[in-house]
Amino acid sequence: MLAASTSGKPLPGGTLEVRVHARKGRTVHTTRLVKAGEIVLVEAPTLLLVSPDLSHTTCATCLRAVDPTASLACAGCQRACFCSAACQQAAHATPWLHSPPICSAYARLAALGLPADEHAQLRFLLHALALRHTQSPEAAARYAALMDLVGQPGEADRALAARFAPLLAEALSGAGVPPPALEVEEMATLLVKEQLNSYGVLASPQQQQRQQQQAVAAAVAGPASAAQKAEAGTSGKAAADGDEQDEEDEEEEEERMLRGSAIYSQAALINHECLPNVARYDYFDCPPPHDAPSWAGLAPTSASTCTSGAASAPTGGASAGGGGAPGGGASALPLPAGVPGPTHVVFRAVHDLPPGTELAQSYVPLHWGLLERQLQCREVYGFACTCPRCQTESQWSDEDEDSDDEDDVEEQEEAAGAGAEDMEEDGDGVAAAAAAGASAADGDELEMEELLRPITAPPGEEGPLESNYLHLFLLKYMCPRRGCHGTAAPPAPGSGLLECNVCGGSRSEQEFLRELERTRREEQRAAAAAAAARAGGRAGRR
Repeated sequence: MLAASTSGKPLPGGTLEVRVHARKGRTVHTTRLVKAGEIVLVEAPTLLLVSPDLSHTTCATCLRAVDPTASLACAGCQRACFCSAACQQAAHATPWLHSPPICSAYARLAALGLPADEHAQLRFLLHALALRHTQSPEAAARYAALMDLVGQPGEADRALAARFAPLLAEALSGAGVPPPALEVEEMATLLVKEQLNSYGVLASPQQQQRQQQQAVAAAVAGPASAAQKAEAGTSGKAAADGDEQDEEDEEEEEERMLRGSAIYSQAALINHECLPNVARYDYFDCPPPHDAPSWAGLAPTSASTCTSGAASAPTGGASAGGGGAPGGGASALPLPAGVPGPTHVVFRAVHDLPPGTELAQSYVPLHWGLLERQLQCREVYGFACTCPRCQTESQWSDEDEDSDDEDDVEEQEEAAGAGAEDMEEDGDGVAAAAAAGASAADGDELEMEELLRPITAPPGEEGPLESNYLHLFLLKYMCPRRGCHGTAAPPAPGSGLLECNVCGGSRSEQEFLRELERTRREEQRAAAAAAAARAGGRAGRR
């Protein structure tokens, strides 16, 4: 996606610059040729938050996944843990991490019995309050970075903030600090900025499995019918079998849990497209260096970009063909050279990016269908995606009624992961799938005519893609491991591998070409079978 040659504000390192787009607002562009696999952005977090449900297995300082039997639990609130004594000391000494007032407030919040999402939002406001009222240049800079993020509150956000205000006051009432001094408008602004700009940090495979086992145990222990207990037992077996079950065709894909969230102020400037050109990598579970017993002593640094063509060294550690990283997941891969610490986010170029290219990340998994992506963008992020991929897929259901064309469209939808289940040729099927998605998105009803209308490019912006290109892109850059659907990028310029940013698995160019040939043959066989079936049908009618 090439932008106009308008110059912008350079980011540190000289590789990227920020421009202002009439429709999108701030955008991030390359200032030179960036090679596939090159690191374009490395940034320390403005704020890290642990999900309340996984607070006993996630370090409150660095978000590392920890074994609950080996972690250091907070003796004050029993609602936080740490991976090391150094992280514990750093958290207690830093006002916006897990200082005594926040520790006390955590305990009071837990006693309120709030829904998980509201509990997490109130925790975020607690940490934002701490930044707001800490008298230090670092805290002031972090809070200013939060307030500079995109997002303006609406009436629903203001109503939520007004409801949260007394809960925050109650949570802080026993902490020995003054009541919250944030105005409702400022709280509402913070809430919407957090919703639009925070990155979810996936739970480790061990955390996911442990939570499943606990859920199964709770279901079996509670009052349940024999059928429910049998179902729970089956789920427990699936959780215990772990990755072996991933290989079975009958296994249903499970939703990945989040251990927490992270806000990176400069990474948040990278806009969304459903075919991204950069992939985000986390390293929260990477092994620490031999000369550092804990990461807590590494001071946060400002965002940085590569200053030359140099990029990270190949990370290794993942078996070819989609195997898992040490400890499970890309987050456990070794930290790339030049990245200061595991809480820093890393963005790599998926493919070569010419000078002036706007960086694009995907806010949704690559395998989601058109309707699911559109609903997520509208309901969560407040915009209708008009990217080239959405333009292309929105036209597939309007293809000519000729049966050959219909077969081609169906094959392209299935191969591209565009959701043949969501976009059947039958208009009633599309409406039913869209209605189900709208119901799942907090019950907001969207006009089906608008969702099903062909998407066109905004004036002066890129038009639809060739369907074959879309097919090849997803086949190459979407992780082939069952149930993963991560985005793959080379671990370094010139590498012959593609490394997944979710499971940590890698695949060689030769493996991709073999898979491409296999897919081509399957499509040819399917087309021949469909043609034979149509010929037989016509002969029967005669």
